[in-house]
Amino acid sequence: MGLNLPDPLPLLARTQARRLRVPLLVAVVSFFAAGALQLWCWVEGWYHLLIGLPDPVCKGVRQWLLMYLLALTMAPFMYVVAVPVVLYYAIYGGPLVASESAACWKKAPDLRVFILNIQKRSLWTVIAMLLLTLSLMVLRYRVSSLRRMWDSSGPALETVINSIVEAPAVTVEPGTECAICLETDAADGSSWKALPCHHAFHEDCLLHWLRCGRRCPLCRLDLVQALLPTESGNATAAPADAAPHAPDTASSANVQLGQMAGESDTPAV
Repeated sequence: MGLNLPDPLPLLARTQARRLRVPLLVAVVSFFAAGALQLWCWVEGWYHLLIGLPDPVCKGVRQWLLMYLLALTMAPFMYVVAVPVVLYYAIYGGPLVASESAACWKKAPDLRVFILNIQKRSLWTVIAMLLLTLSLMVLRYRVSSLRRMWDSSGPALETVINSIVEAPAVTVEPGTECAICLETDAADGSSWKALPCHHAFHEDCLLHWLRCGRRCPLCRLDLVQALLPTESGNATAAPADAAPHAPDTASSANVQLGQMAGESDTPAV
C-alpha cells in the first residue's frame, strides 16, 4: 500500500510564507509614510503660495515654490521625471533661504520654516522610498521562492512518492554512496530505490527529498513529467478529471519504475 500523503505546503515553504510579513509591513508603512510626508508638503505649500505669501517682496520664493509644487503635483503621474525635479527644488531651498532678502522672511516667517522643513521631509521621504524598494526586492525574491515550492508540491508529486514506495528495490554495488545523505548504508537499513534517470538513493532519503521538491537530486530530472506524462498533459485541459485518473497514473508510474528496476541491478549513480 502506498504512502498516503496529504498535500500540505512544505515546512520550508510555510517558513518562507511567514517571513513575507516583515518586508510586506515595511513596504506598506514606507509607502504611506512617503506619501503622507509629500502630501503634507503639497497642502502646506499651496496654502503659503495662495494665501500666506507676500508679493512682490518674495518674488523669487514664489517662483521657486510654484515650480516645486507643480513638480510635486505631477509626481504620481510622471514619477521618473517629476521626482528628481522635486528633490532638486527641495535641495535648492536651503540656498534660497540664505539668499532671499530679510524683508521677505520678516513678512512671512512661517514660510522660511516651511522651506527648511521641506528639506527634512524630503530626506525622510528618500529614506522611506529606499526602504520600500528594498522591501519589494526581498518580497519578490521570497515570493518566487515560495512559488517554486508550491510548484514542487501537489497531488501529482504525491502519486510519484507513492509509486516510488511501491516500486521494487534495486541492488547497488558495495560501497555505493547515497548522494542525499552521503552514506553508503542507511542507519535504519533502508533499501535503495532508483529513478527513471537510473540514479539510486536510499528510500527514506529519497522520500524526504521529494517532499520538498520534484526533481532528481543529481540530474534535476522532473519526476512528475518523467513518471506521469499523461497526467501532466491533461492537467490544464481537464483538471476536474485528475482525481478519477489518479489510480491509473499511479499504476503507470509503478510500471515504469518496475521496468527500470528490472533492466539492471546496478544502476549508475
